[in-house]
Amino acid sequence: MKKTTRAGRDGRKLLRTLAAGHQSSTRSVELAVAAGQVIARRTALGVAALTDPAGVDHAEMARLIPEKAIAFAEAAMICMQRSGEMTQRMTRFAMAESAAAMSAAGALAGCRDPITAASVQSRFAVGLYWRAVSQAIAVGALAAQAYGELVAPVHRAATQNARRLGSGR
Repeated sequence: MKKTTRAGRDGRKLLRTLAAGHQSSTRSVELAVAAGQVIARRTALGVAALTDPAGVDHAEMARLIPEKAIAFAEAAMICMQRSGEMTQRMTRFAMAESAAAMSAAGALAGCRDPITAASVQSRFAVGLYWRAVSQAIAVGALAAQAYGELVAPVHRAATQNARRLGSGR
């Protein structure tokens, strides 16, 4: 791939990664706020249940565990999918680099003087550097997207709870 094509692709990927990171951090802040509200409201409900067992909001108490289990199960599935994608990406990179190293070794074996050998080594090293930068951007993009997707089910559950509990039902 041409260096300019790779640089353009990597630049676009980096911008998308930054946007995904911004969205993820916004969701994380919203999640923290919503979780705090839900915890405070449910703690108050629990204390009220201790003082007035007959007046317990059984529907709300019944939601405590199942909604968390569902949200975290969804997050776990996303985590498994995304970690598999990252593993595949890194495996492809390692295989491609092994092939590039073998090609460079073959080219070095055919060199008849030190200057040509230094040139082959230099091309290989510079190429390796740029491929590694490109790979780091790609894996970083996958990680940023994965985090955003991973937080989404928990964020959704917490913000829905905060809205419901904040309105008094």
